[in-house]
Amino acid sequence: MWKNYVSAAMLWLMLTPSHLSATALSGTAPSIARNDAGTGANVDDQTIDRELALFRAAQISLCQALVRAEKLHPGSKTWDIGFDGSPASPVYRVKTMASDRIWENAIDAQSGDVAGEETVSFVRDLNAENQHNVDALKSVRQDLFDAVLVAERAAKGKAIGGTLLRDSGRLSFVVVIVSGDDLKQVTLDPPRAGRGGRSARQGAAMRRCN
Repeated sequence: MWKNYVSAAMLWLMLTPSHLSATALSGTAPSIARNDAGTGANVDDQTIDRELALFRAAQISLCQALVRAEKLHPGSKTWDIGFDGSPASPVYRVKTMASDRIWENAIDAQSGDVAGEETVSFVRDLNAENQHNVDALKSVRQDLFDAVLVAERAAKGKAIGGTLLRDSGRLSFVVVIVSGDDLKQVTLDPPRAGRGGRSARQGAAMRRCN
């Protein structure tokens, strides 16, 4: 189910979450890949360099791909998104969820069109940790969309991956930013949901999504 694409789930380093923290990773991505089993896999520098070059050449930003994926299923929220340069035409792989369903879509990084077939699964089929994460997404006021915009401003770059993670029982959005020649990880603790649901600022923020 989980692909070895460049996302926060692939590049993250374990940090103590704070309300907002930005940490510079090494000049190249750390050679740690994370999958749904939580195991590590080596990623060589050449592969990472190729992936980053393709990302920099993409016409569609991660933010735009996220919005496109959520429009496929109105009311859905993005759980995980990351750039994948392995297909002939690079894509963003996006997982959105609403109620008890999870959709996996690929958004073409050049055209913004949906690429390939959609995969549908159910929250009940996830492992216990991921079920907790998906359930928690329903209870927070800030979406991954909001986290990406905040992270891009904080780290002065463009997001290449983002995900929702739980560490020691604490929920955080983790976004990986390409800033110049560096990769930076931004970790945010989302506020709990209140009246009004999705951030009222999101409509205006979407116009700045580029």
